[in-house]
Amino acid sequence: MKYIKLAFQYMTNKHYWKLALLLLVPAVAVSLFTGFDTTAKLVAHFPERTNYSFVELFGLTSEINWKVLIGLVVMFVVFVLIFAVMVGAMQRHLRTGRFALTNIFKRINENFLPVFYTVLSVFVLIFLYGLSIDITIVAWWAITKNLAATYTMTVLFMIALFLLLMWLYTVFFLTCPNMVVTGQGLLDSVSYSVRMARHNRRALYLAIALPLSILFVLQFALVWIPEPAYKIVHVIANVLIMMFICCYYPVLMFVSYYDINDKDREDLLPVNRL
Repeated sequence: MKYIKLAFQYMTNKHYWKLALLLLVPAVAVSLFTGFDTTAKLVAHFPERTNYSFVELFGLTSEINWKVLIGLVVMFVVFVLIFAVMVGAMQRHLRTGRFALTNIFKRINENFLPVFYTVLSVFVLIFLYGLSIDITIVAWWAITKNLAATYTMTVLFMIALFLLLMWLYTVFFLTCPNMVVTGQGLLDSVSYSVRMARHNRRALYLAIALPLSILFVLQFALVWIPEPAYKIVHVIANVLIMMFICCYYPVLMFVSYYDINDKDREDLLPVNRL
C-alpha cells in the first residue's frame, strides 16, 4: 500500500487539479469513441449469444471501425502531447517544489519520446488483451461445443491474463520516469526498470494491479444495470474511470521512482512555491 498512499498523497496536492484538468477533454472523447465494459458485457451475457465466430466476437470486444480508428489515432496523438506536458510539470514540481504549466513546447519536445513509448505500449497491450480473449472463446467453443466449459475457461483465462499483464507493467513501469529524469535511452531505461522492479516487485505490483482490479470488478457490476439507465451510467463511469487511470498511473510512476531511488521530493516541503 506504500506507493498507493504516495500516489494519492500527490493527487490531493493543491496544485494537482490543474494537471487533472488537462486530461478532461481527451478522457471524455475517448469514452465516447470506445468503452471499458465491452469485455465485461461479453462475458456477462455470453450464455445469451448465438454466434460464436471469431469475427463477431472480435468486433464486439474491439469495437473496431474506421470512425473509431480515426478517433483513437487522434486521441493517441492528443494524449501523448498532453501527457508530455503533464509529466514535465510534475517532474519539475517533484524536483524543485515549483509548480507551473509553462514552457509547453519545451516540455513536449523533452518528454515526447518517453510518453510516446509508454502510451503506445498501453494501447498495444489493451488491444492484445481483447484479441487473446476472443481467440480463447473461439478455441474453447470449437473444442468443447459446451457453453459452460467455454464460459468457465474464458473467465479463468481473463483473470490469468490480467495478472500476467500486471506483472509486465510492473517490470517495465519505471522505464518512462527514468527516461524523463535521467535522459537515458529506451533500452537503458528498460534495463534499469527490470533491475529495480526485481527488488520492489510486490509493492509495485500491488500499487498497479489493485486499483485496476477494482475497476475491473466494477465494470462487471455495472453491466447488469438495465437499459436505458445503463447508457447514462456507462458514459459517466467511462469518463470517471479514464480520468482516474490517466491521473493515477503517471503520478504512481514518478512518486514510486523517486521513492525507490531515495530522491528528495521538494514538493513535500511546507512552502508555497507557486
